Amino acid sequence: MVNSMALSSSRMAGYSDASTPGHRASDAPGEAHRHTAHVDGSGVHLPVDPLGRAAYNADEEAMMRLWAAWPLLTTTSILLAQTPTGAIVGRVLDPSGGVVPAATVIVRHPDTSQMRTTQAGEDGAFAVPLLPPGTYEVIVEKAGFRRLVNPAVTVQAGDVHRLELRLEIGEVIQTVEVRSEPPPTNTDHGTKGDTITIDEKDNMPLPGRSFGDLAYLVAGVGPNSDGGYGSGYIVNGARGDNTNFVVDGVSTYNRRSGKIILTPPLDAMREFRVETSGYSAEYGRLAGGVLTVVLKSGTNRL
Repeated sequence: MVNSMALSSSRMAGYSDASTPGHRASDAPGEAHRHTAHVDGSGVHLPVDPLGRAAYNADEEAMMRLWAAWPLLTTTSILLAQTPTGAIVGRVLDPSGGVVPAATVIVRHPDTSQMRTTQAGEDGAFAVPLLPPGTYEVIVEKAGFRRLVNPAVTVQAGDVHRLELRLEIGEVIQTVEVRSEPPPTNTDHGTKGDTITIDEKDNMPLPGRSFGDLAYLVAGVGPNSDGGYGSGYIVNGARGDNTNFVVDGVSTYNRRSGKIILTPPLDAMREFRVETSGYSAEYGRLAGGVLTVVLKSGTNRL
């Protein structure tokens, strides 16, 4: 009631409808007056246009600011959606097992010739994060020691590959090449699941030509019932609509049907990973597993 009386009195006080024939606004030409009206008993004032309407309110202002920030928000979400990566960490040691500080560690991708260089700390430890899945060459150099080359260090999406690199006494111009090493053991997180590499995929018969068939090879993953709601996977007993799908870091989960939105061709897949439990909080929202696909990238060779 207070609002209606305040706005009505504002119209009668100095405004008439200029859009109606025969009427003209009482304000002098060229003047842009802004009147105020009480909108409640607390004394809050809002601007009023020549027709006595409140020019804006809090909800409209918030909506305008949201639309103005929308391009920034969408751009940020695109930037955050990046290809899943792994890391190479480890220590540089001398022949007696003592740490070698300040050694130069070079990680090189043979297919693209991209290199990452870091330096070991005072405790001999080093870390090279955010590496796309693939096989890398690790080179260690330090004055007074022979150059160490490990030509085949495999990095998988979401994994941390730990190395213990032992240098030998000698000149830097001499090189020690590591021909073999024990298979890596994950000691950095408790994620359960399995990773299927490109070589395994190429040598495995898949009648349906679908990467999704590879998920049934992982312990804890079974097919959904015929006509069951959601995807075709039951992970650790969860419902079929509780399996998340991630392609190159972007979730392709359809919230309405519980199925995958984007199904990339099998030949475009580089790595396929199934996480059944204990996965990172970044894949939250669903109680089942996470199916991650990493697509192939360009190399120096056609």
